Amino acid sequence: MAGYPFFDPRIQIIDANGVPQPNAYLRAYDAGTDTEAAVYEDAALNTIKTQPLVADAAGYIPLFYMDPDVSYKVRTFKADDSPIWTADDYQIPNIGTSSSSTIYHEIAQTRTGAIASGASILYYEVAQPFTLPAGLETPDSRAECKTAPSGGTAQFTLKKNGSNIGTITFADGESSSPAFVLSSDTDFVAGDILEVEATSTLNGIEDVTLTLLGSYQES
Repeated sequence: MAGYPFFDPRIQIIDANGVPQPNAYLRAYDAGTDTEAAVYEDAALNTIKTQPLVADAAGYIPLFYMDPDVSYKVRTFKADDSPIWTADDYQIPNIGTSSSSTIYHEIAQTRTGAIASGASILYYEVAQPFTLPAGLETPDSRAECKTAPSGGTAQFTLKKNGSNIGTITFADGESSSPAFVLSSDTDFVAGDILEVEATSTLNGIEDVTLTLLGSYQES
């Protein structure tokens, strides 16, 4: 039986300034609706977890599991019920039925509000080594925004340890399906920093949700 390295499965709810939100909460719905969708206490999806999922004093919500066959809308709220972010049409990778030794590594972040040039919409210190595939050509790496760029494109730079490795570009008026550019498979090891940074070309884009899917091989 093979073992697996540990990574922190908890989700921390933060605001647009990166401040953890104590007693914030998360709700899951069927994609495109306000109908509550089940999330679960266990990986076997036997026990439905009560919603909302309320964060602790550090902003961490309890561990839960999602059905890989369900497309969700996920919303987070502050303790005073004001919304923080929404991710719609979200579906987790179905890794449980894979016949290969590939283990998927998902990194997700939402930046709410207006975005300034040079701002990081993702800053991730690597704990578990993984590889981002060339071109990020997988249906599970994606990005969307609530307010699309107007009058031009919006571009973000992917960086590894401060060096540019690729780009994410939203077309004028486009709120989803941006163009990902990553010229080659890029390996990350523990301690590396993966960052997605706003360029000076933004054209009013706001509320960006980003999910990158890498992988590593089971040892």
